[in-house]
Amino acid sequence: TRGIAAIALQRRATTGGRTPDTVECGVDVLSHDAQFTADEFAAKTDWGHSTPEYAVEVARQAGVKMLVLFHHDPAHDDDMVDEIAQRMAELAADDPFEVIAAAEGLKLTLAAQR
Repeated sequence: TRGIAAIALQRRATTGGRTPDTVECGVDVLSHDAQFTADEFAAKTDWGHSTPEYAVEVARQAGVKMLVLFHHDPAHDDDMVDEIAQRMAELAADDPFEVIAAAEGLKLTLAAQR
C-alpha cells in the first residue's frame, strides 16, 4: 500500500550514493525543501537546507508521483522560483514524476487510498 504524502524539511545535501533522507515507504507526493541553488548551497552547506537537484534525487529514489519544491529562499522572486521548477522538471524529464513549485494558495487533490 502506498502512502499519500511526505514532507522533507531542511535536509543537507550530500554527494554520491543514496541520499540520507530517502523516503523508503513510497509516497505519491513528496514536498521537499529546495531553498538554495547549487551555487548558494556551496557557501551555506551547514545551514541545513537543500538544493532543488537534491530534492529531485530524493524523489527519484523514493519513486514518487509528484515532487513539490517548497521553502523557497526569500531572496528568490517568483520568476526565479518558476525558472528553478522548470529546470528541475527538465532534469526529471525521464523520470515518472511531475515537478512543481509550491506557491501561496496551491491546492492539490489527492486520491483516497482504499
